[in-house]
Amino acid sequence: ARQAISKGVDSSIPVHAEQTAGQIDFRTVLVAARAGDRLAGNLVEKAGQHIGQAVANLANVLEPELLIIGGIESELADSLVEAISGRFRSVAMPLVRDTVRIVTSRFQGRACSLGAATLILEKFFGPDTSGPED
Repeated sequence: ARQAISKGVDSSIPVHAEQTAGQIDFRTVLVAARAGDRLAGNLVEKAGQHIGQAVANLANVLEPELLIIGGIESELADSLVEAISGRFRSVAMPLVRDTVRIVTSRFQGRACSLGAATLILEKFFGPDTSGPED
């Protein structure tokens, strides 16, 4: 994004970056893409294609039933998930392509915190798996 903007490509990405202290991160690009910015939309599409290719390669080997895309707010993820899904469906093997569902995580940016809390709760309140005492 910075390269294209420095070369004079018209974009609203810098305007959206003002809300994040001038930092251009992927969230800023997603916000700009959602607002109709052409450069941001192209960047999201390209990122989605690369991610979709990588996910298809993994899915072809692992054959999961469900792929969960996390780490971004659901309301910003639509165009990214669409690009990931489109690429995935075009390159995955037919059996995988036809059976795998792709969804966004309901946990958004809280997955790590919730996972850590779950480990603690399981440690203290879960079944004792230490085995018989000697």
